[in-house]
Amino acid sequence: MDHQINAPPQYRSGQNEALDWSYSDIARYISRYDERWWNCIRVRAVDIDAVCLTMCSGTPAASQGCADGALAASERIDQNIARFGKHRTQKSLQILLGITEMPKNDAPGK
Repeated sequence: MDHQINAPPQYRSGQNEALDWSYSDIARYISRYDERWWNCIRVRAVDIDAVCLTMCSGTPAASQGCADGALAASERIDQNIARFGKHRTQKSLQILLGITEMPKNDAPGK
């Protein structure tokens, strides 16, 4: 599932000011957003009814990125469920992740 990350304006400023870009607010936001997006995809590929975690520690930018990524992934999955049904959506998530067989009750991140 392709996804686009649009960082809030408050985290876009100062992106060229940090000595190391990875310490900038925008880098932290993007990193945590992407991390939680894929975590949510993995969790819901195993349990389509699971709730994705949105709480993270870190800087305000990292915490916001975490919450936004999880919520965006969950919303996208819910839209697919409404359109294609739970079984087909879960199967597509598993195919996306390359999961061919998943043990019962073995959701990552739980």
